[in-house]
Amino acid sequence: MSEAKHTAGPWRTFNGTDVYPDDGDTAAMKHIADCSMAGSIGGDEQNANARLIAAAPDLLDALQHLSDVYEHIWVQLSDGEMAIVKGAWEVAERAIAKTRAKP
Repeated sequence: MSEAKHTAGPWRTFNGTDVYPDDGDTAAMKHIADCSMAGSIGGDEQNANARLIAAAPDLLDALQHLSDVYEHIWVQLSDGEMAIVKGAWEVAERAIAKTRAKP
């Protein structure tokens, strides 16, 4: 699978609704996202959206790690349990693939 072309994480929120790389370079301040859609949604929801976006690189890393580990795990499960586990990994794989998709 090819590497994503997104701005490297980690990311952080600033002023509650803006998302920037958390690289310590405040001079560069490369803007990633602005969740302050004035008038369309409330401030609490805007802040929650910004936090979710800021967590995206960490969530992707966690999913990728789980996906990599899954390839090496053998667990004795019933057929029904194995289908549930396989289904969960398929959801994770689709989420990972979505980050790699070209517009």
